Amino acid sequence: MASRIATTALRASASLTRPQAAATIPRIAMRAMSSKPAPAERANEIIESVPSNNLVTKTGAIVLGTGLTTAAISQELYVVNEETVVLAGFLLLATTIARSIKGPYAEWANGQIAVRISFRPHPSNTKSHLENSRDP
Repeated sequence: MASRIATTALRASASLTRPQAAATIPRIAMRAMSSKPAPAERANEIIESVPSNNLVTKTGAIVLGTGLTTAAISQELYVVNEETVVLAGFLLLATTIARSIKGPYAEWANGQIAVRISFRPHPSNTKSHLENSRDP
């Protein structure tokens, strides 16, 4: 019910704001914003993002996953509802956050490892310290 109300409100507000928004943006700027990568380049990016070495196994996994998802939805084994949309949004947000902090965290962790290694006593220093403490 909440999604119906939200979509109705968005449709109503979109019909009011679209003419004004389009009038304020020059046509040249609108053309510049519409530059998208070629479909072949976009398809190549998607295929390269799949983890595998062989093109057949990459595309096979994509086709199998798409086919199983389509079959499950068409046979009503899985019903897409609000929770699915929330889950997809959460996973997208979590993935974006993880990708953005991966680099800084790796740098920090490597620095911490270097600091801990530098403070770790060397075995030869420990042996010489034990031998010197036994002499008196």
